[in-house]
Amino acid sequence: MDDCYPWIFLIGCDGAGLAPIARRRVGAALLVIGDAPALAAAAPEIQGDAMLWPETADDLLALLRARPGEPVALLTEGPPLPGPVATALRAAFPPNAVDCVPSLGQVEDACARAGWDAASVEVWGLPWAYPHHLHELTDRAGRFAALSAGRNAATLLVQSLTDAGFEDALIRIEGRGPGIRAADFPPAAPAGPALLLIEVADGETVPD
Repeated sequence: MDDCYPWIFLIGCDGAGLAPIARRRVGAALLVIGDAPALAAAAPEIQGDAMLWPETADDLLALLRARPGEPVALLTEGPPLPGPVATALRAAFPPNAVDCVPSLGQVEDACARAGWDAASVEVWGLPWAYPHHLHELTDRAGRFAALSAGRNAATLLVQSLTDAGFEDALIRIEGRGPGIRAADFPPAAPAGPALLLIEVADGETVPD
């Protein structure tokens, strides 16, 4: 696997199930790690090996270091950020190695607060930094949700939107009030983990 692309997929898993992109990540993983309920929920998608969480964070990191570049899905209980697994990964691996997918329940709750139909929202996986594949995501209109690990990832996401001509895309930072136009966003990029709701109109200004 190309070193520029993530191979550790940190995926939120809750009673709402898995987002489509999470199912694809699990299906592509050679190893899936989680607790028993998460593995049971993901079982229809698992094509590789599956195992329960190692006893300690050090054991988990040793396991991952032993298979560099091999896709591994880590199913966390609820939102993947922030959390002890994310903290351990951040200290041990470069930021472009890890891709985060929000839990479906997290997205549904945020959509409910925004007055959106969650069924119409496409969930993205977003690397912690250097998301080279963003041009593949930000090339069409629609409503999207992505979990940003911090300022760098959020700013690069918005830069990709503006490069694609979507300066008027509306971005809502969960818990921080109304949306912000992509063209005005970088100064407001969240410093820590944040769920972003993104609305891209088809060549038109998105109403607030």
